[in-house]
Amino acid sequence: MNGKNNISIGFLTMGLFMPYGFLLIYLRDFAPGKEEWVSSYSNGKHFESRLAHVHGNLFAFLNILIGYLLLHFRDKLKT
Repeated sequence: MNGKNNISIGFLTMGLFMPYGFLLIYLRDFAPGKEEWVSSYSNGKHFESRLAHVHGNLFAFLNILIGYLLLHFRDKLKT
């Protein structure tokens, strides 16, 4: 068990979902036609895209946390 792989994949995943979050913020606050986006913000594909962003970052955070714990408790785990 090597936690470095988990940490690497976690940061890579977080790095991919962060620009997606910035895109969602742009579409909600600054893009032309933002009123249409805001009016359907809590249902449909807009809600699903927000859920994808949140769950992607949660997956990334859990990978980083598990990787850290694997590295920290490496000596206590049986290999």
